[in-house]
Amino acid sequence: MNNWKPFIKQAEPMQYLTLSQAAKETGKSKGTLSKALKTGKISYVEKTDAGYKIDPAELFRVYPRNQSNAPQNEQSTTPEETQFLTLLLEQHQAQNDQLQATIKDLRARLDRSEDERQALSLRLEQPTKRKRFLIF
Repeated sequence: MNNWKPFIKQAEPMQYLTLSQAAKETGKSKGTLSKALKTGKISYVEKTDAGYKIDPAELFRVYPRNQSNAPQNEQSTTPEETQFLTLLLEQHQAQNDQLQATIKDLRARLDRSEDERQALSLRLEQPTKRKRFLIF
């Protein structure tokens, strides 16, 4: 009747750290970590004769991972990729320079238009003097 049991995925065993491994991962001394474990600042899964079993998530919640021990996700680039990226950067810089010049030109045009508009507004607001012709 238990046909569903074969479909249950078994969880992989959790990987825990020892006190020494935790010290290496965080760059903290074993004494500092031991004190944090004893005071409850860091919780542990189990304490055996072999030592503490520390959950990495709990450890890194309190003490960040030491950057020199952090996994490196950087990939080296090939000379072809570097050359391509350099060319792409130069193209973007040229395009940026062109756009900056266009913005400067448009601002100058806008300023001239504003000056012309203000001059025309002043001319419209001033009373006009009519020339009167005398008819005899």
